[in-house]
Amino acid sequence: MRAFQWNFVAEPQAVQAARHRVDELELEGAARRLLTLLVSELVTNSVRHAAGSSIGLAVEIDDGMARVEVIDAGAGFAPPPAPRPGEQRPSGWGLYLVERFADRWGVSADGPTCVWFEIDRDRSAA
Repeated sequence: MRAFQWNFVAEPQAVQAARHRVDELELEGAARRLLTLLVSELVTNSVRHAAGSSIGLAVEIDDGMARVEVIDAGAGFAPPPAPRPGEQRPSGWGLYLVERFADRWGVSADGPTCVWFEIDRDRSAA
């Protein structure tokens, strides 16, 4: 298993920095693109809800799965309901994308808020 950890200040530049870190990982194209998209969405949420604090990004990769955790000091939350088809929303699509494309995901708020997701690599490489 390979494990990576980075910290960013919760400001808009953190999104691009996190994307860049994920892009550098040795993953096949489809898995890397999916991880990059979902990390971008979660780091964007952290920037919006924990501005000025620290964002932690942890990635674990093994032969069968990739796991990502985005951790910040924001207040915990209950995941909102998924948008309805055709619904117009100014925001709130990030967790919908995580729900849609991750094989598993969740939120832990037993301290800092941690949103995590897992992608089975055999599915994501297809």
